[in-house]
Amino acid sequence: MKCYRCGSKLGRQNICLKCGAPLDTYRMIVRRANSLYNSGLEKAWVRDLSGAIEDLQQCLVYDKHNIDARNLLGLVYHEIGEDADAMAEWAISESYQPEDNLATTLTKKFIDAEQIERCNQAVRKYNHSLSLANGIDHSYDLALLQLQKVVRINPKFVKAYQLLALLHIRDGEYAKAEKALRTALNINHTDVVCLRYLQEVEEKVNRRESGREKREKVLLEKANESKGVVVPTYREGSGILQTVLYVFGGVILGLLVCYFLLIPGIRQRLQRESNEKVMSYGDMLSAKDLELSELKTQLEGLEAEKNSANEQLEGYAGRDGVVASYEKLLKAADDYYSGEYGAVADVIDQLDETVTGANYQAVYKKLKDSLNTEGMSELYKKGYDAYQARDFEAARDYLTQCLAIDPDYPDALFWLGLSYHNLGDRETAFKYYDRLIAEFPELSYAQRAAELKNE
Repeated sequence: MKCYRCGSKLGRQNICLKCGAPLDTYRMIVRRANSLYNSGLEKAWVRDLSGAIEDLQQCLVYDKHNIDARNLLGLVYHEIGEDADAMAEWAISESYQPEDNLATTLTKKFIDAEQIERCNQAVRKYNHSLSLANGIDHSYDLALLQLQKVVRINPKFVKAYQLLALLHIRDGEYAKAEKALRTALNINHTDVVCLRYLQEVEEKVNRRESGREKREKVLLEKANESKGVVVPTYREGSGILQTVLYVFGGVILGLLVCYFLLIPGIRQRLQRESNEKVMSYGDMLSAKDLELSELKTQLEGLEAEKNSANEQLEGYAGRDGVVASYEKLLKAADDYYSGEYGAVADVIDQLDETVTGANYQAVYKKLKDSLNTEGMSELYKKGYDAYQARDFEAARDYLTQCLAIDPDYPDALFWLGLSYHNLGDRETAFKYYDRLIAEFPELSYAQRAAELKNE
C-alpha cells in the first residue's frame, strides 16, 4: 500500500513516516474498496454480471486507482456486449499504470480495429432501432429487423436482446420473446430487466392458456347440448293413386329442370361462342392499331433523340472546366491509392459534381464512398494503433485527418483527446473532451472524458 499524499510505501503505522499523513480513514477506505472488489469478483464468477458491475463501480468510487477492479469491470462490460465501455475502462487503467498492466493484454486480445468497427456498427443500429420504435411513426417492424442484425453482429449485446424481447411482447409473439430473454439471461444470469420481462411473458402466456381452456369448455358444453337425435316418422300411403301422382310429378319436375336449367345453359354457350368470334376480330383490329401507334411512337422517339443530340452538340461548353475536373479526379485517385486520405478529402471538396460523364460520376462516387468508409476507417485504425504503440504524435496526426473526413466521429474525438492529453497539451485535449460531453452525452466516451477532466 502506498501513501495517498506522497506515494511512499506504507508500513503498519497509523501515520505515514515520510509525510506524516493520517492513515486510519485511508486504510478503512482501501479495505472497503478491496471488499467490494472481492464481492464483484465472486459475482462475476457465477455470472451475476449486474451485481458485479454495481460492486465494481462502487469499489472505484472508493478507490479509482484500483487497477484490478477497473480491469475486471472492463472485462464484465465486454462480456455483456458493451465493448466501448470496456475499452474506456482499460484505457483509463493504462493511463494510471502504463507498465505491467493486464489492461494492455486484454485490449490486444479482445479489442482490435475490426472489433471496434463491429461494436460501433452494432451500437449505431441499436440506437437507430430505438429511435424507430420511439419515433412519431413507431416503425416497430423496421426496428425489429435492425435489432436482429444487431444481435448477429454482437451476440453478447444484452440491451439489444431486451429491446428485441419487448417488441416481440408487443406483437404477441411470446415464444420468440422468451427465447431472446433466455439468451440474454445465459449471458447475465441476474439481469433485473430480463427477469421482469420474462415474468411478464409467463403471465401473458398463462392468461392466454386459461382463456383458451374456458373457450374450449364453452364449446364442449354447446356441443353436448346439441347432440339431439331426430327420429324419422312413418306414415301409411294411400295406394296406387298416390304412386301414379308421384310419377307424373317427377316427369313434370324433370321437364321444368330441363327448361330452366339446361336450355339457358345451351343458349349461353352459343352466345359466348358468338361473342368470342366478334372479340377475335376486334383483337385483330386492335393489334393493327397498336402496331401503327408503336411505329409512330418510335418515329417520335427517334426525332427526340436527334434533337437532343443536336442540342448537346450545339450547347456543349466549358471544356476547360471539364478537363480540369478530370485532372483533379485523377489526382484524388492517385492520392487515395498512395494512402494520402487527407489530401483526397481536400480534392474531393473541390470537384464538380455536375459533370455528367458516366465514368467521371462512377469514379467520383466510388472515391467519395471509399473515403467515407475505408479511408476514414484506415486513418482511425492507424491512429488507434499508433496510440496503442504510445506514438502519440502519429496518433494525433492520423486522428486529425480522420476528423477532417467526419468531424462528428466520437471514437476519433476521444482518442485524439487522449493523444493530446498524453502529449501534455491538456488545453487542446479538453476541447475535444468538451465536444464529446456536449455532442454525445449518451456515450460512455463522454462520461470517461468528464472523469479525465476532473482528475
